Amino acid sequence: DPVPTTAGETTVIASKNGTKYHLPSCPGASQIKEANRLEFASIAQARAAGYEPAKNCPGLQ
Repeated sequence: DPVPTTAGETTVIASKNGTKYHLPSCPGASQIKEANRLEFASIAQARAAGYEPAKNCPGLQ
């Protein structure tokens, strides 16, 4: 089940093997293999897990 988000929070996608997170609409997110795909309920959660915004993902700059 999807995790409900509060106002201002955005679901982001990351790879278990990577260090960057992406918006679901970002081309980089679609390149992550399902087996390696992680979903965070917010940017804050992704950052807390040690991930950084993908530089090639519009909307994260």
